[in-house]
Amino acid sequence: MLHRRALLPLVALTTCVIACSGDPHAAGTPAPGSGASASAGASPSAPADASTSATATPAPLKESGPGLPPAYAKICTGTLKVEMTIMRAEGAGGYGGWAEKTPAGTTFLLGAGSFDYAGYFVTSDGVWAKLGAQSEKLEQDVTFTSACAPKALPKTETLPQVTVGRATIFGTQELKGTGCILDGGVPMTGYGYMALGDNKATVWSNEIKAKCGCEKCYSRDIHVEYLIPLSR
Repeated sequence: MLHRRALLPLVALTTCVIACSGDPHAAGTPAPGSGASASAGASPSAPADASTSATATPAPLKESGPGLPPAYAKICTGTLKVEMTIMRAEGAGGYGGWAEKTPAGTTFLLGAGSFDYAGYFVTSDGVWAKLGAQSEKLEQDVTFTSACAPKALPKTETLPQVTVGRATIFGTQELKGTGCILDGGVPMTGYGYMALGDNKATVWSNEIKAKCGCEKCYSRDIHVEYLIPLSR
């Protein structure tokens, strides 16, 4: 089963506050990178040099193995006290599958949605995944422990939106040309997301523009989440 953001009407993109990260645990809601906003103004355009040659749809980018990469050293982590279902990253902003579980002792990045904590970690084969199914919750001192988790669930608007895993960014909706690799662990400012179907999305942020040269870009593997920093 795949969870992905609902398609946002184009007219609503003047101020795009995506409810996905608002409640990343709710079924049928957009997963990561929610709560993002887009500034009012003329629609940004894609760079001309990003569509010079066609390539196949990019495969998901994997980490070298399990464990949290050094890029997330400033993010609060938690450790599971119980076994929990996982959903693997699938497509832009989505997570799917409820057949796998990860054991107690798993260390994960601690994030937040509107109603519950959220957790993200790297599986043994290098794929990012999200903790918990519909009936499972990350509850501090019940299902997980953490030395840095706040006592009360923080509001998402007070948290940074951070790339979870690397992403391949293109300047055309067809994902043509040489993809630009956006690093994991990068805080996003001015982040916006609009689902396009076929697991793709239109995305934009100041950091995407600076790294990849486009104001309006496209991706099939980007995940941006509200994560809790070590110092707040």
